[in-house]
Amino acid sequence: KEGEQAKSPKQIEEHAIKMKMEITIHRETIKFLLKELRDIGVTVAIGNPRKSGAAAVWSPKEQTIKISPVKMEQGSLAVLRVLNHEAIHVAQSCKNGGINYRVTPLGVDISPRKIYNTQIKSKIYSNASSDIKKAEKEAYSYEYSSQSAIYFINKYCKGNEKS
Repeated sequence: KEGEQAKSPKQIEEHAIKMKMEITIHRETIKFLLKELRDIGVTVAIGNPRKSGAAAVWSPKEQTIKISPVKMEQGSLAVLRVLNHEAIHVAQSCKNGGINYRVTPLGVDISPRKIYNTQIKSKIYSNASSDIKKAEKEAYSYEYSSQSAIYFINKYCKGNEKS
């Protein structure tokens, strides 16, 4: 890459092996998260999220997470991150009564270092209520953690199916 020192063929091979292992882990985690979501009645689809600028959306009304085709083309890490984010919203719906309920904040700790204030300040959220903005901050804070998304799904959705 530009700005990096030249690498030997052995270093390039080691990097390729490491990347292949990381991609395998991402894909296995995606499969597991998809199973967890399917088990509680959530559909994950590829399609236009119908929200300008959104990479994906959670629709409690349709009980569907819709991921944009553009995001799908960005690779397994990008897909895992957006799937984690939307899975947090699913857990937020479950906390509010079930997967077909609107999101409500979980009330979990939010790390200011992980909050994407630029996203919250973007026009996507310009008309959003303070509760929706808080729910988004939670989802942005935990989107890098598959374990958190799975934990929240299990805590708020498993055995709580009121839909």
